[in-house]
Amino acid sequence: MTRMPMLKALDITLIAINAALYAAIGYVLYAIFPFVCPTVGGVRFWPVVVIPATFSVLFGPIVGGGGAAIGIFISDMLIHGDPLLSLTAGVTSNFVCFGLIGYLSHRKFDWKKAFSGLGVGVAILATLGYLVATPENVINYFSTPESTISVEQALWNIFFVLAIFVISYAIVIAVGYVRPKW
Repeated sequence: MTRMPMLKALDITLIAINAALYAAIGYVLYAIFPFVCPTVGGVRFWPVVVIPATFSVLFGPIVGGGGAAIGIFISDMLIHGDPLLSLTAGVTSNFVCFGLIGYLSHRKFDWKKAFSGLGVGVAILATLGYLVATPENVINYFSTPESTISVEQALWNIFFVLAIFVISYAIVIAVGYVRPKW
């Protein structure tokens, strides 16, 4: 029977630092510069996710995932104060996401898989391009009798998703060239 390795004191310390940085910087950005953390459909676009992602890559999945889960819980309590929502949506998804980032970053990088993912990305870009060309389809889909969405809002949302997508792929390709052993 194999046992799960025990966490070391260094791991606990790194989890605490990760959580503190994630919660504190996230809350400060949200409180001082709310335009940096726009909320779309009740979900915040949270640029400070680079903190637990970095901890995941450098120190492993438990440190990254654990720190992200604790950090998002603290920031959620400061921002909206709903622990049930945070525990069911934010904590679990942050733990899994950054645990996966830590796990995958310690595996060998396969260019064939990356380019097949890029093919899927091109299909997504083509879809977004179609939506940019015909924003009235987006408006008709998301508008309800109670609320409407303008063409500018629809285009902003489409461009926002497009920008995140392009930047993410650029980062993955750049890291692949800089660190080919990944």
